[in-house]
Amino acid sequence: MESIVWNDKLSVGVEGIDSDHQRLVDLLNDLHEAIRARRGRVNVLSHLDELIDYTCYHFSHEEGMFGEDYSEAEEHKAEHQNFVAWLKGMQSRFAHGNAGVPSLEAVSFLKDWLFHHILVCDRDLGAHLHAAGISLAAR
Repeated sequence: MESIVWNDKLSVGVEGIDSDHQRLVDLLNDLHEAIRARRGRVNVLSHLDELIDYTCYHFSHEEGMFGEDYSEAEEHKAEHQNFVAWLKGMQSRFAHGNAGVPSLEAVSFLKDWLFHHILVCDRDLGAHLHAAGISLAAR
């Protein structure tokens, strides 16, 4: 499994959202590298904590942009909540010694989830924001 490389295909065209997504990609890559290099429980947990904190920040930021007329708001928020619950469950099991170091397969799941979420849900949000007059990032 290789690191994610940010490219224009991942852009949703909204500057603030795209910059958040780029940071999430970096954090996932950092977690992947810490696990791959077997840097130990404390180091991996630190990367996982940072990923969760930033994910929660990003989801809050994104949800703040929905607006009252975004028809997919509830479904989108539910995806965010489910993902955070999954991350926090993994973090809790790992932090309390109930699980070994998260596997590269878990990181692969995180990457796949993020790709799908960006390319489907967030692209729809980008189109909604564009229609509502939110300025888009240069493509």
